[in-house]
Amino acid sequence: MRRLNLIFLAVLLACCIIAGGCAGPGSIIKAISPGKALPKKRVLVLPFKDQAGFSTKTLEKLSSDFINHLRSSPLLIVFEPTSAFKPGESSAGYKGPDAIPLSVLRKASDMGMQAVVSVRINALEITTGKTGIWPFRRVKKFYRAGVLLDIFDTSTRTLAESGLMEDEISVRVEEDSDQDIKEIMEQISSEIMPKLFSKQAKTAVKRLAAIAWSGRVLAVKEGQIEITGGEDVGLKPGDILDVFSRGEEIISGNGKPVYLLGRKLGYARIVSVMSDRSMASPLMEMDLSYAESVYFRP
Repeated sequence: MRRLNLIFLAVLLACCIIAGGCAGPGSIIKAISPGKALPKKRVLVLPFKDQAGFSTKTLEKLSSDFINHLRSSPLLIVFEPTSAFKPGESSAGYKGPDAIPLSVLRKASDMGMQAVVSVRINALEITTGKTGIWPFRRVKKFYRAGVLLDIFDTSTRTLAESGLMEDEISVRVEEDSDQDIKEIMEQISSEIMPKLFSKQAKTAVKRLAAIAWSGRVLAVKEGQIEITGGEDVGLKPGDILDVFSRGEEIISGNGKPVYLLGRKLGYARIVSVMSDRSMASPLMEMDLSYAESVYFRP
């Protein structure tokens, strides 16, 4: 009996060792070590473009809720357009993902923004159709609303996310004749729009979190590089950065320039942190005159 117990214990111990070996060192470290804090990303949210004709009060409420949702993320610092933009420049009309002026993306990049978020409310689509079965069939009007979310990466000046979410309400035609369009708009603004904006806000937070933190090289001083981002985004002495040269500029199919990621020059370690700037020292031999951008190594 004792021999059987010893054999059982030996088999059990072997299984535990095998299971631990299959898990690999990475999963063990992940399980017992706290996650490294990631730096925050500066995000510029442009004024909403409304093509449906909602009231100013409705737009202000939707905008406030959307921005507050983004600000609830510990990884984002959310900004709205400032006096750095010319009147109307940051809210210039755009009809697609490539229509935000390059001047806006350049200025956003100069301000240290990593992404620009734009939201467009499409014009209502109104269609007529029949519902139900005879003899209860009814003619209805369908009012479809849509919210388009675009997220632009300022480092490459390309589209990082584009998604349209839609929903609709239906009104019986005989009721529609007595119902003012203003009442229908109020119904849409209270029943549909908050849900669409909530979903798009969650999409924005998720997509922005997936973008690697990057910064620009502002200057080279005494063998070190000065970069955008400091205490405001949570950078700390000892953080490691990948250093890249300026990438090639190519022209996309729509005629817009796209900036590719340049050649990796090496690694640098942050040695001092200021309010919105940091100094980093290279960890290997590299020509800092080519340094253009840095990416955080988690």
